[in-house]
Amino acid sequence: MGPGVPPYVLGARIISILGMSLSLSLGLLFLIGGWWLICGIAFVAFVPSFGLLAIVERYAQKAGYSPTLDENVDELT
Repeated sequence: MGPGVPPYVLGARIISILGMSLSLSLGLLFLIGGWWLICGIAFVAFVPSFGLLAIVERYAQKAGYSPTLDENVDELT
């Protein structure tokens, strides 16, 4: 994470990753248990969490808060 990243980007990252991990883990548990409808609902709940992460990261990159891949290539070599 860059030095000028605002706190809302960090908060959105944390919330979206927690939501994705919770929905996938519950979906897998319900899949093992044979509860197909609840399993599908849990897997569909993954989509809003991933969407939140994608939207916030895209906004942060356009605002100049997240470095692009080309900027990192010079730092790594």
